[in-house]
Amino acid sequence: MNIICFDPSITAFGLVIMNSSGNFVYGACTRTSPASKALKLRQGDARCARISIIVKRILELNDTYNPGLIVSEQPTGSQSAIASLCQGACLALVQTLSDALGISVEWFHEGDCKKSLHGRRDVSKDEVIQKIVSKYKYSPMGIKTNDEAICDAVQVFHCFSKTSETMKLLKFNKVLENCWK
Repeated sequence: MNIICFDPSITAFGLVIMNSSGNFVYGACTRTSPASKALKLRQGDARCARISIIVKRILELNDTYNPGLIVSEQPTGSQSAIASLCQGACLALVQTLSDALGISVEWFHEGDCKKSLHGRRDVSKDEVIQKIVSKYKYSPMGIKTNDEAICDAVQVFHCFSKTSETMKLLKFNKVLENCWK
């Protein structure tokens, strides 16, 4: 079974496909930019256009890889009203896709993801990338923002694989399948 993993952000949305055996299958970062002031778009329209780009990319991945589960970092906390609005939009985007596609979603806190991979929460982006490269054989693209988003999404998978009851069931079912062969 393929699992789609998200590091949600309106600016750099990390998208990763992992299989239930823990192998990296595909990774990408969908980047969007605010509309040019010259276009004179309302901010709400510009945000909707950015969300539409992300949704279309996720739907393409869904058609290609047919994931059976979504795991996602849950965006939390900000002092900025615009950042909070974008975090809410990301939550709504992922949950709505989950509901519409009939694919369950499991949410994970950023600090828990870091702790599951590194044993602590105070981890730099570079440390995350180094660990993902060594543990999951990810080949960095060389574009810092993209690599950060992709590695953060893989880190969500890692947390899922170590802490999720769903993953324990997947592993148990694999053991059962092997017993009946």
